[in-house]
Amino acid sequence: MRHVLTALAVVAALVLMVVSAGLNYHFMASLARTPEEARIIGGAAVAGDALKCCLPFFLVLAWREGRYVFVAVGLPIFVLLSVLSFMAALGNAADMRGGTAHVRDTRSLALRAAEEALDRLKATTPGVVPPRAPAEIDAELSILRQDRRWSSSGECRQATVQASRSFCAEYFRVLAAHAAAIQAQDKSKEQARLTAEVIALRQQGAGEDAEPQVQILAGLSGRDRGHVRTALIVLSALFIELGSGLGLYLALHHSSRRHIGLGAPDKTLARVRSVDRQEPSDAQVVEHYAVARLVPARGRTLTVGQLYDDFVYWSREHRRQMVGLERFELLFGELANDLGIARSGTVYQDVCVGRTGGTLRASAEMVVLT
Repeated sequence: MRHVLTALAVVAALVLMVVSAGLNYHFMASLARTPEEARIIGGAAVAGDALKCCLPFFLVLAWREGRYVFVAVGLPIFVLLSVLSFMAALGNAADMRGGTAHVRDTRSLALRAAEEALDRLKATTPGVVPPRAPAEIDAELSILRQDRRWSSSGECRQATVQASRSFCAEYFRVLAAHAAAIQAQDKSKEQARLTAEVIALRQQGAGEDAEPQVQILAGLSGRDRGHVRTALIVLSALFIELGSGLGLYLALHHSSRRHIGLGAPDKTLARVRSVDRQEPSDAQVVEHYAVARLVPARGRTLTVGQLYDDFVYWSREHRRQMVGLERFELLFGELANDLGIARSGTVYQDVCVGRTGGTLRASAEMVVLT
């Protein structure tokens, strides 16, 4: 279960790293004048973000090994890269939140305009709508235009006799009914369109608060909405940058550091005697470590790096003075002959680190500290 949780944490950290790198690319590319410059600057921003995610590992290792110059140089670089990445995330978070609020405000304005138009349309006094459809009335007008009185009256422009005037009065009545029917039909279509628009806008969230989170937090905290909005933007940027910068390190270094154990000790050999020393030298400290920790184990091997890692762990645990890697390699190489440890390059054979103490047999003149 522990390995599954670690794998999930690593995946989550990698996702945050990708998101942070994408935000850095977008932010830096926006400063360029041409697409080529955007790719160059954006690529540099992605590389810097990847370096930022790796630096915590290097800084902790350098601190454990006493390489304080590296820490003094690397820590300001990590802080600078983190600040730049945070600024990029802050700008993108502000843009995205502002864009979302603007879209919601625009929809709310459109909803208000549609509702007002619908209210005005419903408030207008409808005319007398004939019971017939506009097409039927239009057919009746066509029949009236075929009457001889339509021609004799000059299409009702010169109705001089009583018969023509009566005919033209009927024609204009039917024409007015046709116009009223068309107007009522257009009004019905417009009302249906506005009703559908209002329903669609409400389904998209129009009419609600543009920033419900800000509204709730402002009500709970009693702070101004602008302050709450700014705090949310800053927290969003911090979430991305802390997760991307330290997430991978926390996912892989959540347990206490364990020393190396590559084999079972050979219990047939006796421990080496030891005497007290007040101020041990580097060579004596390395001798003490070798006798206290190393045991013979056939078929096992240890590299110089593995030995040094365990030496650092042992020195911190027993509060012994630290020895640099190069100094340790030199002293342990000289000591290997006295302890009878076979060596091939930087690999020592038939030896391992014991969990309960060393059982190597030292030479007669070897002196070990307690």
